[in-house]
Amino acid sequence: QATQGGKIGLTLLGWWYEPGTQAPEDVAAAARMNDFHIGWYMHPLVHGDYPPVMRKNVGSRLPSFTAEELERVRGSFDYVGFNHYIAVYVKADLSKLDQNLRDYMGDAAVKYDMPFLNSKNQLLFGLKTDFATSTPWALKKMLEHLQVKYKNPVVMIHENGAASVRDPSGGNNYDDEFRSQ
Repeated sequence: QATQGGKIGLTLLGWWYEPGTQAPEDVAAAARMNDFHIGWYMHPLVHGDYPPVMRKNVGSRLPSFTAEELERVRGSFDYVGFNHYIAVYVKADLSKLDQNLRDYMGDAAVKYDMPFLNSKNQLLFGLKTDFATSTPWALKKMLEHLQVKYKNPVVMIHENGAASVRDPSGGNNYDDEFRSQ
């Protein structure tokens, strides 16, 4: 950096989580999921540790930083890039915290509240639904979240939009204004 003037950053998948309903537990579930999804990386980089809700829910399975590691991690980026496409709706499922074996969604204590899940509660990609269209309002919310919660870092949007919209010409046209909304 000193010699070449380079910048160091990382790129994250930046889905934005919204509550499936306005019930307080679902609003909290969406905030929790944003902490698990975006905060998992951003919180240590900006604040020097994982989000408190991750520490609480994941417990000893979440690694701890030594004092030296904290100093090396905190502030160790010049920018953060995001690939943002969608908003994902979630509802609280606090019963998942009672399970002995938990995964990422179990620790976050949420369930998807989307109209296009298969029988195993897995997201189905490539469907022509609102999920597959861009959500510029969600990108705005994510950027405001970064501004408030993570000290307004330099952000580069590396990818966004509606990748599932097919090129009407049937080819691979790099002029894809047809995807703009």
